[in-house]
Amino acid sequence: MASKYYKITLLTFDKLEKLNTLNKNIIFDCWNKSLNELGINYKKGCPKYAFTSLVLNDHVIFRKNKYIQKDFITKEYLYCKTAIDILNKKRIIIYPKIYFWKLINNQLSINRSHQGELDVILALWENKILR
Repeated sequence: MASKYYKITLLTFDKLEKLNTLNKNIIFDCWNKSLNELGINYKKGCPKYAFTSLVLNDHVIFRKNKYIQKDFITKEYLYCKTAIDILNKKRIIIYPKIYFWKLINNQLSINRSHQGELDVILALWENKILR
């Protein structure tokens, strides 16, 4: 079953797909609208920052060209970029998520629990819109 952040990621992607210009504020606005549409009150920042960083650093594949204001780097982006590197090497998703997160922690020499970032990565990867 897909997590709430998985669902929010895909709903937000659909909203962004309809736009021609993207920047941090537009993405945040679409993310918050997705939260409201799904009836989710909890507004954890980590998944939103992960998704926004991935979009603004050209890791999300859109069907049509967009003007994207680039270079929004957060700590969540570093976790996601590491996850992308692992996925590109292994070409499969590593389950359970806790094991996948341990690989990311080990690669970055950190000890942190995932806060929804992996749900964002999995939503994009499984739907073939992550590069």
